[in-house]
Amino acid sequence: MMNKKIATLLLIISTSLFANSFAIALKEYKQHNYKKAIELYKQASYANNYKAEENLAYMYEMGIGVQTNYTKALKYYKKAYKDGSYLAPYNIGIMYYLGQGVPINKKLTVNWWKISAEKGCQEAT
Repeated sequence: MMNKKIATLLLIISTSLFANSFAIALKEYKQHNYKKAIELYKQASYANNYKAEENLAYMYEMGIGVQTNYTKALKYYKKAYKDGSYLAPYNIGIMYYLGQGVPINKKLTVNWWKISAEKGCQEAT
């Protein structure tokens, strides 16, 4: 019983620490401290923070603070989608439309944009 309480307490503490990482990462990003922002966004991603995952994917897609890496961008966009993002499927669709790290595929583009629109993304409508 005690182990279960300790595990729960550790989960609560780590989740709040990772959640705080997102706010600090945003600040670092705005100050052009991209390497630190990436590190903190990754920490927030461990807590399934889809906004951190969207930002991390965008940084990999655009090469902000890192070398452009479409494979990592797609990985984080897909994780963001899984964690509740409505914008990530739209961006995944764009990657399929432009052939960024994936073969151009109009059918997948439309499918991802439909998912995004159904989740409420204005850009996808």
